[in-house]
Amino acid sequence: MIEHDTEELFERAKMFATAAHEAIKHRRKYTLKPYIEHPIAVAMILRHWGCSWLEQAAACLHDVIEDTGVTADTLRLFFPEVLVVMVEGLSDVSTPEDGGREIRKQIDREHTWAQDEKTQNVKLADCYHNSIDIGMYDRNFARVFIHEILKLIDGMENANPVLKQKVIDRLHELQAKLRNDRELEGLEKALQK
Repeated sequence: MIEHDTEELFERAKMFATAAHEAIKHRRKYTLKPYIEHPIAVAMILRHWGCSWLEQAAACLHDVIEDTGVTADTLRLFFPEVLVVMVEGLSDVSTPEDGGREIRKQIDREHTWAQDEKTQNVKLADCYHNSIDIGMYDRNFARVFIHEILKLIDGMENANPVLKQKVIDRLHELQAKLRNDRELEGLEKALQK
């Protein structure tokens, strides 16, 4: 078994995640690019923030259980338990049977709030990267996303406070951009009259 916090662990996680997402031809919602670009981008954000190889490995695998059908037990065949537990902590646990969106989001928030610092740091980087795509491609949903993520972050007491603030700042920047865009649209409509 490989060590818990090495570049080798990161590289193996990246290869595994690439294969898992490609096996189902998984694509990003807005760009239709190979989905693996998202987990790798999340890992690169963590690297830029000075986070560990373990956190970067978890970033690569963070959507594997949730999206590809790979189970935690399968991950245990290839990766140390500490990494598998992180990936489980990054996976949504709610199901459509639990109720409407707000109920499901609350269940998933509580699951995230129960995770350790490293797992919450990965979640922050995931939110940061998602905010970029959502801000560019889905301005209507961006308002919902910002509200939901600020609620999520509010309860992330174990996360690195500096990283939390980076994501909060990013969300506030996106809020301001959306507000400015709305004001410009209003002005343009007024000028057309």
